[in-house]
Amino acid sequence: MSDFDIEDRWAPAGQAGVRVRVADGLMLNADARYVPFSTVAEGALGGAPVSARLRIRPILANVGIAYRF
Repeated sequence: MSDFDIEDRWAPAGQAGVRVRVADGLMLNADARYVPFSTVAEGALGGAPVSARLRIRPILANVGIAYRF
């Protein structure tokens, strides 16, 4: 049996991107986002105390096509 408590935390986020017009009404866009965050999880697993610190540093990339009517 397990019983865990995970802390809620705020995290900053950064984003940079570009949109380029290819033709009349047609655009390509791309952006990248960096969302670093960390949290602490504590609890018991099979009666034994467990503690873990999680640090996640994802970089998310997006590419898209847009058409304006």
